[in-house]
Amino acid sequence: MLGYRKEQCPRPRKIILMNMGGVQNLDFNEKRKWYAAGLLVVLRYAMPSHRDNEAAAYHLHRKIGRNNNDIEWRSVRLDPLINAPIPPYERNESLITGIFTGRPMSWANVAQFMTKLIDDADLWCK
Repeated sequence: MLGYRKEQCPRPRKIILMNMGGVQNLDFNEKRKWYAAGLLVVLRYAMPSHRDNEAAAYHLHRKIGRNNNDIEWRSVRLDPLINAPIPPYERNESLITGIFTGRPMSWANVAQFMTKLIDDADLWCK
C-alpha cells in the first residue's frame, strides 16, 4: 500500500488472488481425471505463471491460513477470459467445470465481481 504507514492500513487487510481453474482448491477434495492431472503437471513445469499461481494459493492456504487476524483472503478462479460485455455469472465454492470444459468469462465480469467482493461484506463472507 504505497503512501500509507502500516498503522494507517485498515485491519484486516483483504487480498484477492486472481487464480486459474487449474489450481486446486486445498479446502476441498477436488478430484480430476487422470489426463487433466497429467496436463497440470506439464503446465506446472512449462508455464511459470501456472507455477506462480499454485505457489500463491499454497502460501495463502498454508502460511496465512483462514484464521489470520491481519489478513483475509479469497481466491477467484477463472475460466478462459475473453473481451466481451458483462453477461450474468455465478459464484461457486469449488470448480464446476474442468480444465477442458471451462465456460468463457469476460474480463469485465472478473473486474465487476472483484470490486463487489471488496465492497460487499456479505459476499466476502460467503
